[in-house]
Amino acid sequence: MLIEDLALGRDFDFRNNRDANGPFFPVGDVDPRLPVHEDVIGIVTAAGKPVAFQRSKAFIALKKGEDIGYENVRLVLDAGGIKAVDKDGTDLGSHQAFWFAWSQFHHKTALWPM
Repeated sequence: MLIEDLALGRDFDFRNNRDANGPFFPVGDVDPRLPVHEDVIGIVTAAGKPVAFQRSKAFIALKKGEDIGYENVRLVLDAGGIKAVDKDGTDLGSHQAFWFAWSQFHHKTALWPM
């Protein structure tokens, strides 16, 4: 829900309320390396390897000026968020998702920090 007034009296904070104990629908086997609702920045590298960056840790590291990368992928701060770029700064089209969602479709994902 993007507009609170349109929630019609409902609590739209799904992460901390309705879904606080995990997704309310079956999701299959969940990779236990992160909590199911952890936000990740996911991308498939040029070599075809899926990698996920834990968004909360990556954001803190980037704010400190640390370099974050894996193979051809580098993360950078952009407009209050994070995006994945190549060595020349070209946007690679990363995806922010919950860990359970990313890991369902990208088995054997490399997880930063390694």
